[in-house]
Amino acid sequence: MLRRLREIDGVEVAEVAGAFYVLPNMQAYVGDGAHADKFGDVPDVDALCRRALAALDMQCPSVPSVQ
Repeated sequence: MLRRLREIDGVEVAEVAGAFYVLPNMQAYVGDGAHADKFGDVPDVDALCRRALAALDMQCPSVPSVQ
């Protein structure tokens, strides 16, 4: 999974020793003027997550953003 995430232009992934999760930095795909292939314009991280989950045919609960 780490290798494939690192192959995505603009995505940075922190090394986490001994863990079964990854922490990708998707900031390159979020905000003013950000555009992700197959997702279109992505105004914020919530929109990116919702679109990614929709692409996987999943749903997410309504969770307020932390600014």
